[in-house]
Parts: sequence; structure tokens; C-alpha cells
Amino acid sequence: RIRTSAAHCRMIVRAGLGSARVLGRSSTLAAGVRRSVMIHTLALDVLREPHYVAKSKSAAFVGEVASAAAEAAAGGVSCVRALTLVSVSEGEVSAVFPSSQDGAGPLQRALGAEGVVEGPFAVFRVRGPLDFGMVGVMAELSQALQLAGLSILAISTFDTDFVLVGHANKGAAVEALTSWGGPKYKFDVAAWSD
Repeated sequence: RIRTSAAHCRMIVRAGLGSARVLGRSSTLAAGVRRSVMIHTLALDVLREPHYVAKSKSAAFVGEVASAAAEAAAGGVSCVRALTLVSVSEGEVSAVFPSSQDGAGPLQRALGAEGVVEGPFAVFRVRGPLDFGMVGVMAELSQALQLAGLSILAISTFDTDFVLVGHANKGAAVEALTSWGGPKYKFDVAAWSD
């Protein structure tokens, strides 16, 4: 075994004949062939607050979400605790926001008659920033949760990736992610409490 000095990854190199076990997976190696597997450990944070996802056709909704995010930031809500995201596409305005931003329901009122809100969701954030050359992070996150039978909403930003799962499934998601040992990544989920 050769271990790199980087805390976030390790490299295991084995050579041999016949069958070999590489990180718990069995593979057959041809005579004299070296097999190299690099596993990156990615830290995940579970954001403290439950979040909601909403969609609306109301232009006022964008302003309300932005205003609520600014108020939350001014009140000391940090990005460790909350994610606010607005997406505008043809015929739809979608937003992700923490429950604290909708205290008396201004976002709900701004949705309009055709607005829809789903949630609450638990939010898992990959501790970034992630390099744009990293391949398969979201694929392995989603596969780990899919194998546990959990539905997700995946979000990528410039620096990192987020995965939202139903808040009631938070514990099952933590278990699925911490037990995952995929082909390229494993996940270290930061301690959380309700």
C-alpha cells in the first residue's frame, strides 16, 4: 500500500496474479498488471435548517426571495446554515430557501395563486470548492441515495454540489452516504443533530 500525504485521498496499488481485493471489491488481474484505484474522501455538511422548494409564475416572488435572503444574512444566518437559490426559466421561477426566511409567510404570499411549495428538505453540501475537472461527484452522490430508495433534488453551483432529500429521510440519507464506497469517492458526513 502506498498512501499519499494528501488527507483527502489515498492510493492503493496492488500487483499480482489471479484475484485481488481492492477496497472491498474483487477484481481479476492479469499476470504482471498493476491495478491502481484512487478513492477521494469528500466531506459533506448537513445544513442546520430545513429547506423548502417553491415555484411560481410571479415576478414578485424573485424579489421576495432575494429580500428574505438579504434579511437572513443581515441577521447572521450564514451559508453553513442556509442555502438560497433562485432559478428563472421560461414560464417558471423556482427557489430553494431555508424555513427561517419565510417566518410570517411573505414568500408564500408572493407565490401567487399558481405557486407550489414542497418540503421540508434536508440539505447536504459537498464541502468545496470543487475543481471543475472532478468527474462523477454528483453521479455517486445520487447513486448512493438511489440505492437507498431516496428521491433527491440535485443542485450544482460554481463552487460545490448540494443534494436535497426529504427531511423525514435525513437519517437514512446519512446512513446511505456514510456507507457508500463508490468507484471514485466516499463520503464523510459531518455530525448533525435535530
